[in-house]
Order: sequence, then C-alpha cells, then structure tokens
Amino acid sequence: MPALVSKKENGKTYWHVVENHWDGQKNRRTYIANLGPLGKLTKMEKRQILGKYDGRLKNRATNNLTLDEAWAEFQVWYRSQIGAKIKPRTYDTCLAQAGHFLRHLGLTKLDAIGFEEIDGLKNSLLRNGLSNRTVNISLGELKKVFRFCVEKGYLTVIPEMKRLSEVKPNHKVARLTMGEIEELLLHCNSNLRFYIQLLLFTVMRPAEAKNLTWSHVSIEKFSIHILSDNPRKS
Repeated sequence: MPALVSKKENGKTYWHVVENHWDGQKNRRTYIANLGPLGKLTKMEKRQILGKYDGRLKNRATNNLTLDEAWAEFQVWYRSQIGAKIKPRTYDTCLAQAGHFLRHLGLTKLDAIGFEEIDGLKNSLLRNGLSNRTVNISLGELKKVFRFCVEKGYLTVIPEMKRLSEVKPNHKVARLTMGEIEELLLHCNSNLRFYIQLLLFTVMRPAEAKNLTWSHVSIEKFSIHILSDNPRKS
C-alpha cells in the first residue's frame, strides 16, 4: 500500500509517495515518487493522491511504468545517495541530462523502450545540436535509471544502447605553396624571416622554437634537440 511522507528541506515541505514492505527481517521503504513542495495537504488531497498511486502499483505487473514515473522514483533514491556514494555534482549532472531523454521518451512505457527508441533519441538530440560526447553522457545517465529499474523489477534487462563515436574527423590542412612562402618572407625583417623559416622547415611549434638555444643545435650532426613542455616527450 502506498503512503505519504513529508520532509523539510530549505524551509519547505516536500511530499513523497512511498511503499513500505517487510523483507523477512525488517520493514523497508521504497520511494515511488517525489511530489515536490506542496505545503500542507488536507485529508481529501492525501486520499486522492494515494488513490491514484494505489491503482498504479496494483497494475504495475501488467501496466508498466512510464520513464517519467520511473525517473521520479529514481531521482528520490539517487538524491539520497549524495554524500554516501555520489558527490553533489554527480547528482547535478544527472539532473541536467535527464531533460534530454525525458523530453523524448518520458511518456513511453519502460517495456516499450528498445534499441530503435534509443536510436531515435540519439538522432533527436543530434538534430538539436548536441555533440556526440553530450549525447553519450545523456545515454550514460539514462542507463543508470534503467539499472535502477532492473533492480526494482520494473525491467528484466537494460535496453541495448550503442554509444556514438567521439573521435573527431581529421580535416585536410591547406598548405602554403612555395610562391606564398616566398611572398610571406619577402615582407619580413631578418629576425622574423629566420623564425618563420625555422617553423616551416622543421615543423616546430612556436613555443618550441621560442625556447630553443644554441646548446640544442648540433651543426656537426645537422640536428636540433627539441624540448617539450612535457619532460617525457623531450
């Protein structure tokens, strides 16, 4: 049977729908939904809320929860893990990413979410201008919700989801022609001309050329020892 409990947070009264059950050793409480800061509720309002969730819980086996409903329960549980298992910023990241997948799949029944629905979610997020990395972060947070649902018995398996590639494509570099190089050097003084020639013909980075001294140059071996900012790559 569902029940209502309230908690004081930042001076406001937050209401939660919970389900109490005996596991053979002690009474355990499962958070079903976070109703938010509703203030003081009358007996009639409490009865109406509990009536709605009572019917939902009785039909849970045949009438699966939507992702919105599962998220509400997951959010309450995940917030309770702050300080014990997760950091506040981890919870904030999850909260920020939830909007991405709830807008697309929030009203979908959990047992109706499969590979095609996840693929549609990815395409929708990409069309909205999100990067592959951000989409993958959203999928990671969604997977946490699915894992929670499996542990609760709302799902039997986590839906298959394939991450997007985060490898950036190589862009073709437009190289200067010899004519353009000669034109560039023609407008440089002697010091700057030598500096640009050094960069062009050794492929040094500007910082590497700036830190170069004669002790790094071997005239006999026709070689230059380049020092990197990272000692392991010198």
